[in-house]
Amino acid sequence: MEAILHDFYAQLRQGVILGRQCGRCGLVAFPPRGLCGSCGSSDSNWVEMSGDGRLLFASSGPNLVLGSQYVMATVELQEGPIVAGVLLDDSLDLSHPEKIWDYCDGDIVVSAEIHTNPRGVVGIAFRVVRE
Repeated sequence: MEAILHDFYAQLRQGVILGRQCGRCGLVAFPPRGLCGSCGSSDSNWVEMSGDGRLLFASSGPNLVLGSQYVMATVELQEGPIVAGVLLDDSLDLSHPEKIWDYCDGDIVVSAEIHTNPRGVVGIAFRVVRE
């Protein structure tokens, strides 16, 4: 069996965001996994993700490990998967936590980007797209 997560993170470090598309039913999985979450097939192929999506919900709170505030996002990606990740938006004033409700109306466009946290861990974060 292919080392899916190893390959996923190796590609992230190269600047590429990948998912897996089921060869049987077409479902796109992100983050990628070995078996399709819809039909259970192991027949899947790598697909490059656009990273485009819309913000469904956001919440904020303290990150006890990093000692800072953060904002978490639930995002529906253009390719279909619903995922969670850190929301990056410099305009959000975390001293007014009630402002987070402005981010929960489903009309905010976001874009995925490869992000390295202060501890050096590479992952996906979402940035609010301002026009």
